[in-house]
Amino acid sequence: MSFSASRCRNLIGSTIGDDTLLLVESMACGASGTVYRAVDLTSPDCNQYAVKCMSKDAPNDALRREIILHQRVSKHP
Repeated sequence: MSFSASRCRNLIGSTIGDDTLLLVESMACGASGTVYRAVDLTSPDCNQYAVKCMSKDAPNDALRREIILHQRVSKHP
């Protein structure tokens, strides 16, 4: 499948997570989605996170792979 960066949705300025995270910058865009820098609006320290918004056009195997990778890195000792 060919990919064009112009297919990436611009969600900068949008909020997610019950309006707690503000997407402030697009960090990377690929075939399966876009990674944004997000600021936690409820944090007194303005904590920042990387948030990946998956494309609706992402293949199911890519989505499954993303879920598995997220589960691996989210586990803390």
